[in-house]
Formats: sequence, structure tokens, C-alpha cells
Amino acid sequence: MVEVNKVPCSKCLSPDMMMCDCSLPSRVDVPIMNTSQEIERKFLLNCDLVKVLKQYHHIEQTITQSYLPDGGEWTIRLRHVVRTATVDRFYLTLKKKICAVSCIEIETEIDRKAYTNAAAHAGPKLCKRRFVFRHEGHTWEIDHFLNPEFNNLVVAEIELDSIHETFATPTWLGKEVTHERKYKNAKMVKQLKAQSQTILT
Repeated sequence: MVEVNKVPCSKCLSPDMMMCDCSLPSRVDVPIMNTSQEIERKFLLNCDLVKVLKQYHHIEQTITQSYLPDGGEWTIRLRHVVRTATVDRFYLTLKKKICAVSCIEIETEIDRKAYTNAAAHAGPKLCKRRFVFRHEGHTWEIDHFLNPEFNNLVVAEIELDSIHETFATPTWLGKEVTHERKYKNAKMVKQLKAQSQTILT
């Protein structure tokens, strides 16, 4: 059972974000919803992304995400998801690592104003196009990273119900990189921040 009322404030470092009194851009004055255990595995592709997408009916999204500092053992992520020219959504997500393939995830949808206020305090933005489709009973997400620093990196992800769950392996699946930290989104944002600081100095 996850204690969702014990999430750290990213400004005053109070152990409970929902109970602290500071006026915090990353605080959301609505109940946090959608608490779950996320289990995912990551892979590179062994062929061109266009060839993969031709095989499936897929949904395309454009995602911009950044991270708030000082979350302690929690990673605090802001995300702007554009689904169509007229439909976009904003999310605040907190993640706490359990092991290399699993974490606790707490997510709530926020409005544009809350997102904008919080984003002003966040780090560099990671930009990607996401393609979502089904393959033999499982949902796959393929992310094409748009920041030039990542040289058109493409990573495929699958979410599973348990660590030991099996799945059909698509022919386009390449090397597994689940355990390589450089492919974690939060790590990639740290790389962007480090590079920007190097340029400034």
C-alpha cells in the first residue's frame, strides 16, 4: 500500500508536499490520482523507425517534459502532451524507484497555469515524439528524441504487469537497455543541464 500523502515538497523540502504551507508552483491543490506500480523494459530498434511504424496503426503524441529539483527519493516530473492541434494535456508525476525495472508512480492532471508556473522552476526540457501501438497483446511506446544532443535517438518501451511477465518479441526489437542509466529520461535531462552549463562557462 503506497502512502500517497507522504510526497516531499520540492521547495521547502517538507516530507509531505500536500501538508506544507509554502506557496509552491509544483504543488497541486487537487487530490493526487492514479497511483500505480510501473514496470517497464526499454529497447533500441534494429531497423529504421519508419519501417516499424508502417506495420501498425499507431497514435502519435508530442511530449515535452522537465523535472523539478529537490524531490529527495522522489523524481518530480512535469509533462506537456500534445495529441492533436487542438488537444493537449498537462501532468505532474512523482516517481520512486523500487528496482531497475520498477517504480511507484503517482500522477495527476493539472491545468496550463499550474504547469507554466511549475515549469519556470524546472530544469531543461526533454522533447520527443511518441508512437503508441499494440503488438500481440501488449502496448508498445516508441520515443523519438528531438533534442539535437541525442542524435535522433529512438527507444522502445513496454509496460508489464509483473517483472517476470513474458511478451512476444517483435522482429524489429534490438538491444535491451533497461539497466543502462543513460537511457532514463531523468538522466538525459541531467545531461542537457550539464551541457548547457558547460556552454555558459
